[in-house]
Amino acid sequence: MAVICVTGTNHIGKTTFIEDFIKKYPQYKLAKETTLFTLDDPKKTKKSVKKDFGKQEIFDLNVSIEQLKGFDGKKDKVIIDGCILDNLIRVLHYKDKNPNKITDEVVWQIVMKVKNHLCKYDVIFYIPLTKKYNIEVKDKKVDMVEREELSHLFEGIIETYKTHKGSYFPLENSPAVLEILGSPIERIAMSGLYMDDIDAPPEDKKIIK
Repeated sequence: MAVICVTGTNHIGKTTFIEDFIKKYPQYKLAKETTLFTLDDPKKTKKSVKKDFGKQEIFDLNVSIEQLKGFDGKKDKVIIDGCILDNLIRVLHYKDKNPNKITDEVVWQIVMKVKNHLCKYDVIFYIPLTKKYNIEVKDKKVDMVEREELSHLFEGIIETYKTHKGSYFPLENSPAVLEILGSPIERIAMSGLYMDDIDAPPEDKKIIK
C-alpha cells in the first residue's frame, strides 16, 4: 500500500509509464483530479489568479495538497501523474527567466509548501532525461530547450535528496525517490524491483519508509 507519484520533465513518458504500471499492478489506481478545496469558490479564485503566475502556482499547489490529504499510504494504493515537485520546478524556471515578475517571497512560500507536504507521498518515481533513452517528441509545439532546462532543474533538486541537504526535501519522513531508467519496458521492469518492498507492511519495509 502506498501513495506513488511519477515525475520528470515534459514529454518524458510519465503517462505511458503509468498506463503500463497499472496494467502490471492493477491493484493501483490512477488518482483522479481532486474535488476537495479549502478555498472559497475555487472557480472564482482560479479566474482571479489566472494572470499572476505566482498566485496561479500557489493555487494549483494548494489543489494538489488537498488531493494528497485525501490519501492514506497505509490503506490506499494510488499512483499520481505528476508531483508537487513539478510546481516547484516550474516556479524556479520562471523565476530564472523572469526575475522581476515573481518575488522571492512567493518562491520561498512555494518551496516551503512543497517541502512540508512531500511527506504525503511514500514513493516518487523519477524519470530523468537521458540521451540514451530520450523519448521522441513528435509534437512540434513542444519547446525542446525548455524541456531540457526543466530537466536540469529536476536533476539539481533530486541531487539534494541524494545528499540529504534538506534544501527541498524534509530530512525526516521524506518519500523515497527512485530513478526509473530505460525503455518503456525496462522502466516497468525497474519499478518492479521495488514493488515487494513498497507493498510490504511498514515493519517489513527495507527501502521505502
